[in-house]
Amino acid sequence: ETGLLFPVGEEAALAEALRRLHADPALRQRFAAAGLQRIRESFSLARTVANYEQLFSDLYQQKANEKQRRQAV
Repeated sequence: ETGLLFPVGEEAALAEALRRLHADPALRQRFAAAGLQRIRESFSLARTVANYEQLFSDLYQQKANEKQRRQAV
């Protein structure tokens, strides 16, 4: 858990979330630690490169499949 959710346009829910964060330093610390861990795991250079490699591979395969289907017709 890295944050609090509330419905769009619900100002009272936003105010309650902010009040909760303000009143609970331990909760803020847990969110900060969890957020930092998520960033390290999900957005590292190695992870970003791997995601781009997978994207390019998928796009190449999709294009190859389309070409193969056109040639089969």
